[in-house]
Amino acid sequence: MNMGHPGSGPYNPPKSGNSTIIIVVVAVAVLGFIFISAILAAIMFPVFARAREKARETQCMSHILQLGVAMSAYQTNWGDTYPPSGDWNGRLATYVKDPANFACPSAGSSMPGYAMNARLSGIRAKAVKYPVATIMLFECEPGVNRAGGPALLPSHPRHMGRHTTCFADGHAKMIEQSAAGTLNWDPASKTAPTRPMSP
Repeated sequence: MNMGHPGSGPYNPPKSGNSTIIIVVVAVAVLGFIFISAILAAIMFPVFARAREKARETQCMSHILQLGVAMSAYQTNWGDTYPPSGDWNGRLATYVKDPANFACPSAGSSMPGYAMNARLSGIRAKAVKYPVATIMLFECEPGVNRAGGPALLPSHPRHMGRHTTCFADGHAKMIEQSAAGTLNWDPASKTAPTRPMSP
């Protein structure tokens, strides 16, 4: 009887069918993980982006309020007058503890991101007929000593369709782009405009 070659054992061919199934299962699991991760990322990214912008909006509001406080301190020391619009950043710098307060966190620049209502330049605070409704400071494209009127508002509001503004009485509000035309820029206006309200 033929017993085969000495030292040879039984022949066990590779079980290719089992290996193929394992590879397919692993590939499906990896693809499934990637697909689910992509879906979760697509869902969560807008949520995180909105939360980040909300934090920047809050910071921007804080900055413009600090500038409003600095404006009041300046008036106390300068005969109750507003600073000249051509140097209002420099005039308020003495009263602003952190220079970063001049910059809007959503503007992508360390330069000042707020403008002064040019009609307030050098006038007495008591000359403002309706301080609660008269714009004093507002968002603009970055630049030093920006001053003017509504034309300086960013064409694309930086905070989810809204502008940060500070009124002559020192309070700040977020203003919808659609309400920008209702703002009062004239300190001598004898007609009180409708106060823009935050949503």
